[in-house]
Amino acid sequence: MGTLILAPKGATVTGFDYSTAVIEKARWLAGKAGIDASIIQGDPTRRRR
Repeated sequence: MGTLILAPKGATVTGFDYSTAVIEKARWLAGKAGIDASIIQGDPTRRRR
């Protein structure tokens, strides 16, 4: 949720988490606050090749 704290200060932000529940809550909070943030779900232990 730190992502949503930085966005109103002018930062371009991307939130990333593994948990579906956390992603849904972050998207809801961002929408409610009118914050333009990219919030994506994924597994941080997997790398793209």
